[in-house]
Amino acid sequence: MKTTGFVWNEYLASWPDGQWLDDSDETINGRGPDDFIEIPATAVVEFSAGVVFKDEGDVVGKSLVSHFRAWLKQRDSVTLMVTVGKEHEQQLLAFVKSIKGKTQ
Repeated sequence: MKTTGFVWNEYLASWPDGQWLDDSDETINGRGPDDFIEIPATAVVEFSAGVVFKDEGDVVGKSLVSHFRAWLKQRDSVTLMVTVGKEHEQQLLAFVKSIKGKTQ
């Protein structure tokens, strides 16, 4: 599975206290997560394995891919990376602001 650093950070920040990840294989821009103090918003995060445990009593867990996909489905927003010509940057930012969107 592939996502951006921005979405990955949002996903991890949504976890309740006590939830954790084990046996994951995520890479960030092709490197291991231990190489990063903060994951850049524009980073490419890839993973295919891992187990998410909701608390200490959870002995089975849920696959990271399944957990992430379920989280994506329940979100009420989407995150887009968009490329526009410099001459249209201010127009795009104004439009995003007009619909109460956020930019980074």
